Amino acid sequence: MSTETPDLFGKIDAMLGRRAPDALLEKGLDIEDFPLLTDVVDAALDHWNEAERRDQDRRQNERRQLDRRLGDRRQDGRRQTDRPRVDAPAGLPADMNGMEGLVAAMEQRLTDMFIRQQLRMEDAVRKAIRDELGKHREDQA
Repeated sequence: MSTETPDLFGKIDAMLGRRAPDALLEKGLDIEDFPLLTDVVDAALDHWNEAERRDQDRRQNERRQLDRRLGDRRQDGRRQTDRPRVDAPAGLPADMNGMEGLVAAMEQRLTDMFIRQQLRMEDAVRKAIRDELGKHREDQA
């Protein structure tokens, strides 16, 4: 399939490169050996015995029931989100001076940490430059 098609599954197939001719040739496989995501693969029930058919039917029924239950849960979740919120948002603390002091202290602490880190970085760069200049002078001597 071409990546220019608007089909999402076709784009996924192209992205995964599952049917890329060069990749299949390297592995010695034919293009038809791999189904596309859009291909429908029917199970060959003719060669199954009766027990396998019952097991397959039971699994399909269980899957349908599970899908129904999951759908019901999704609907319940939607119904809960449709309800208006009763909880009021928490108000601001009465003592805003304490909060402002905390913010100012945090800003000062962060500024101090930033300055210290910047000084450490400058020292490391100076040391690296000195070491390289020292090596250069030794090579010239």
